[in-house]
Amino acid sequence: MLTNVSGLRQVLGGLHAQGSKRALFTGDLKPSWTTVNHSFTISSHHVLSIHTPDISSGQLEVELYGSQGQKARFKLIKSQRVPTDRRTDIWYMSLARMPFDDVEKLKVKLKQDAKNITIHLID
Repeated sequence: MLTNVSGLRQVLGGLHAQGSKRALFTGDLKPSWTTVNHSFTISSHHVLSIHTPDISSGQLEVELYGSQGQKARFKLIKSQRVPTDRRTDIWYMSLARMPFDDVEKLKVKLKQDAKNITIHLID
């Protein structure tokens, strides 16, 4: 039974990853936090999508910061136990029922360098 909130958000994000996309960030990640200063309203979007070319396993951390100083952190995990041909280098996270609606910025961290990543909001 899946009871981990981050894991549930990851599964639901993958299931609901259809709709128009809006790019928030394109660039490189280092093994430290990367800040994306872009405000948006969670209720207008269903899913956060992060494409990490050629990286399909590991742990990706996401922090969302609300307009009132709130913070929510999620750890998305992709196991190396999944066969390589069944992995994807796109990480999805459902935005349903977040504890706040207005996001001022987000931060992402991957434990390794990643080149040419893109972060999208999916309606």
